[in-house]
Amino acid sequence: MIEGCVETRSPHVIRHTRRVVARALFAVGAAGLLVGGLLPAAARAQRAQSIPDAVPIAEGDAPVVDYGSGFATAAITDHGNKVLLFTEPFGATSWTKKVLDSKGQTYGGDGSPTLGPAITTNGDGTIAIAALSATTGTIDTWIGGVNRPLSMAQLPYEDEYYTTPSVAYSAAGNNFVVATTDSGGGVDYFYSTTKTGGWVQQVITTGTGYYSQAVATTTSSGVVVAATQESAGTPTNIYYQPYSTTGWTVAGQLASTSDGLSITATGGTAALCLAVSNSVQELTLSDTGEIEADNTVASDVTSPTTFPYWYLWNTAIAWSGTNVVVTFNNGNDLQFYYSDPDVTTFYGPETIAKATYYSDPSVAVGDSTVQVVAPSVKGTLLGSWSQVTGGTSWTYEQVWKS
Repeated sequence: MIEGCVETRSPHVIRHTRRVVARALFAVGAAGLLVGGLLPAAARAQRAQSIPDAVPIAEGDAPVVDYGSGFATAAITDHGNKVLLFTEPFGATSWTKKVLDSKGQTYGGDGSPTLGPAITTNGDGTIAIAALSATTGTIDTWIGGVNRPLSMAQLPYEDEYYTTPSVAYSAAGNNFVVATTDSGGGVDYFYSTTKTGGWVQQVITTGTGYYSQAVATTTSSGVVVAATQESAGTPTNIYYQPYSTTGWTVAGQLASTSDGLSITATGGTAALCLAVSNSVQELTLSDTGEIEADNTVASDVTSPTTFPYWYLWNTAIAWSGTNVVVTFNNGNDLQFYYSDPDVTTFYGPETIAKATYYSDPSVAVGDSTVQVVAPSVKGTLLGSWSQVTGGTSWTYEQVWKS
């Protein structure tokens, strides 16, 4: 489905005392990273829509994606319960805000764990956003052009609550796919059949344990979904479905319990990032989901001792066209790593910002620029940091301030 254009990540599981039926887990999409950037064109500015400036960004991540001629990120407001889309054309110096029509739905806030949205792109100006309602357990989607209205739809819903979704684009089907888990412990998959949604559901597995997070991407051969279970000692499974079929198989399995999954397409294959014990690992996957290599990004990662402790194991991964880049919160700092072209060795860390103020970063690459976005701990600020690919310094820019 997708070919080298999506990074999908998930907001980290909110730790045990903050878990609810709809658990905070995946999502985000992003594309192409360190080399071979996308189109260096400027997109038309969008007219900003107003929401009260006092409304902060809610808990959960703000995933970033390269939409072909700029970067886009999405977030959810805390008390306003609005889904926000921010865009910035390549070469611009400010972000434009759009408030998406939620038709009266709410997406967390007011003390309940807010589950961050997922975002992806077809790489040519069309964006898909998916967000979980923490009050109803349903998932809503918005699909449309960066400079056009986005159409809202709801995923098929039965009796179970979903967790935060992961969304990816399929070049093979010219459509979007979503993966999530449900309150029954299963892993669910959806694919769009129209330009605005027309979602069709498949159940990947009902699970022998309790699956708490799922992330999806596409390769040259089919769809890959990775899912982790909540209980210690349970494996992380990687599921695969060839295009134009309906069955799912377990293509790979990591024996260890993992957390904070993120996944990206890598030009026909895929790469999965996750936290295992006190390390951050990268699994290089084949086009059919088999694990070809298990690489250590960072070891001896320490747990944070201050709020927000549940963001420790959020990882974000993206593909540059020639290598993989990773960012995560190590408990003290937001850190950035990059691999060699063979994706066997990772270099870093580079410190982007202090984790005592910012949390839960996401990453994308386009126009020879690495872009990292992260909300502040209190949600009053959404920041972005950019670096020329191959560079060593980061330039800060404010996306949003309440």
